[in-house]
Amino acid sequence: MRAEARDGAVDLVGDVATLRATRPRVTYRVEGRAAELAPTALDGPPDGPWTAEDDHLRVVLSTRPAPGPARGLLLRLAVTVLGDLPVRLDDTTVLAAGGPSGLQLGAGPGSWSLYRNGWSSWSNARSFRMDEADPDPWLFAIRRTTVDPGTPRGGEPGRFRSELVAGLADLDGGGGLVLGFVGGARCLSVIDLAVDLPAEGGATRAELATLAATCRFDGATAEPGTTLATEDLLVADGPDPVDLLEGWAAALGAAQGARVPARPPHGWCSWYYHYSKVTEADVRRALAAADTVAAGVPLGYVMVDDGHQMAIGDWLATNGKFPSGLAALAADIRATGRDAGLWLAPFLADHGSDVARAHPEWLLRDEAGDPVTALWNPTWNRRHGQWVLDCTRPDVQAHLEEVARTLAVDWGYRVLKLDFCYAAALPGVRHDPASTRAQALRAALDAVRRGAGHDALLVGCGLPLGPAVGVVDGMRVGTDVAPTWGGRVTRWAFSDQGGLSTRIAMRNTVTRAFLHGHLWANDPDCVMVRTDRTRLTEAEVRFLVAAVALTDGMIVSSDQLDLVPPERLDLLRLAHELSGGHCRVVDLFARSEPERLVSTKADEVLVGHLHWGDAPAAVTVTLDGPEWDRLGLARPDEVVEALTGARLPVRGTRVDLGVLDPHDARILRLPRRAPSV
Repeated sequence: MRAEARDGAVDLVGDVATLRATRPRVTYRVEGRAAELAPTALDGPPDGPWTAEDDHLRVVLSTRPAPGPARGLLLRLAVTVLGDLPVRLDDTTVLAAGGPSGLQLGAGPGSWSLYRNGWSSWSNARSFRMDEADPDPWLFAIRRTTVDPGTPRGGEPGRFRSELVAGLADLDGGGGLVLGFVGGARCLSVIDLAVDLPAEGGATRAELATLAATCRFDGATAEPGTTLATEDLLVADGPDPVDLLEGWAAALGAAQGARVPARPPHGWCSWYYHYSKVTEADVRRALAAADTVAAGVPLGYVMVDDGHQMAIGDWLATNGKFPSGLAALAADIRATGRDAGLWLAPFLADHGSDVARAHPEWLLRDEAGDPVTALWNPTWNRRHGQWVLDCTRPDVQAHLEEVARTLAVDWGYRVLKLDFCYAAALPGVRHDPASTRAQALRAALDAVRRGAGHDALLVGCGLPLGPAVGVVDGMRVGTDVAPTWGGRVTRWAFSDQGGLSTRIAMRNTVTRAFLHGHLWANDPDCVMVRTDRTRLTEAEVRFLVAAVALTDGMIVSSDQLDLVPPERLDLLRLAHELSGGHCRVVDLFARSEPERLVSTKADEVLVGHLHWGDAPAAVTVTLDGPEWDRLGLARPDEVVEALTGARLPVRGTRVDLGVLDPHDARILRLPRRAPSV
């Protein structure tokens, strides 16, 4: 990919994709008046940088080759405030193109598939064809916790908004293009794609309408003479769009100092069996079972989830269900050789919490001066929603740091699960008017990290992805699992995008697999193998085990282990045994629910098939293509299926998996050839 100046605009020319006549754009406010700098022409030498200005702003667009595996071009827009008046910056569009020839890729939009990434841990991530619609969830409770209120989606067919990164593939074999911001600590960002679809029954073909990549400055105040820069935007094209997404993730991780554990952490969590009713006795019972009936299951930590606190926001005050106190419980967990883990939602404060009553000035407020409500959780407070801390305040940051230090260092909870973190990035009037929402969230996360210490393991949840890179060690990548698969009613109620659903959680686990190992350890949420308090079928348990194992993320149990039958504990052990490979989702762009996963390990390659359908289906897997020789696979006469133990014959390059039950999975274990001496 290279940049070429032409007729006052910039062309980005690659091997398989070309972006014509791209220009930047900035929206801002001066003394309350809205304004826009949208230059019709850019000044500068052929190889840049290129400039434009008006009475209040000067913009400079620069490019440079992307380092490392990304193999693309990095674009950055610098914005300088001119004159004597402060400016409130809103949107800074680094790249905008439009019209039929604005983006040339393969056969055109009719054969494109877009990978659309959501805002936070719980937000939907999947591929779309250009004639599909992608509306925000209609149910307020789901929309409030999964959608950035600053970047809503209209839901019209052919109109898409992706957060942080987007990928395009030409399904007719024309390669792909990725646009992704290589940074997220300063700005939240979006990529917008609009395609004009042919009229009903019309002969015209789909054409690009607009493509834009934008950093959000959220009305941050910039004083005269100040220069602010966007996050770098990676534009990369090539024959394999899945590789391009992974290259972007590697570039972001390197740029922002990602914390990637040598091996994903594994443990036990109280939530999906005991929920908010958890007691100290429940945790001690799990600890005893981990040393007896589940002794063969690697459980590196034991976590007390939601239910220990006196009130949301008062994290150092324990309720009566934990009579020994959290410090004593942590000591007993650590005495078994495991880490102690604890859940908290550090940026929330309930109406009745001590912190909200003692420090009303700490609360984030809206333009009318009222506290911002992040959500309403009736298990915490049936009458009121939960408020948000203004994390740009130094005293709030000191409070967060002290809470984290007490829990992690003084009490010994070295694994902290940080939940509902999106709250710190909600719109509001902040103490620091120069702070973006991303910077407010990052300041909050940095305060927790300072308090917990470098060696603590932080797991993010309900957290916008970009600002978290370099702070958290693990990251939830989907919505909550549930002891149910999630049927048609659930899909309708949750708009197939969030809520409590094992199906939706596993879809995100697969579609965000390329983040793992580059930005953090992916957390797919808990693996439930129990037979009590569940409506998951045996097939669905296999599916859950397969998706988690093949994508190599964190493996966390949340069952009452002494009630789990031995054969189901064996499935949990198998998940650990099968993990450890590098996962490639072969059909990421071809299907909204990818079926084909390939996990490459040192001595074997695992080929997984996920059956998402609601009816039984006969499945045959073909084992051929250039990937076969590249991976150094042996060519056996039969292969072992990992989940059932069956030995299946290989006929030519085909393996018949038989008839799979609804929501079932299979994993073929293929040995790799020993290296020649």
